[in-house]
Amino acid sequence: MVKQTALLFKLEKTKNLITPLAGLSLLGEFTAGLGILNALDKYLPAPGGVGYRASEHVFALILMLNEGGKKGCQKDS
Repeated sequence: MVKQTALLFKLEKTKNLITPLAGLSLLGEFTAGLGILNALDKYLPAPGGVGYRASEHVFALILMLNEGGKKGCQKDS
């Protein structure tokens, strides 16, 4: 069992089928543990009025690109 620091989940061995994207939770833990999300909010502009923090936009993009998604509608060559 691994001690958690930021995200509330437990790691343990199983023979059950799991999602192939389970590793994204480890990336999320790593990102939060390094303080990257706090740094993004500190150095990037805050939302005007009500809105999403910079870290919420960037974190979603980081996870999407690491799971194989593509930003935009670019054609593959």
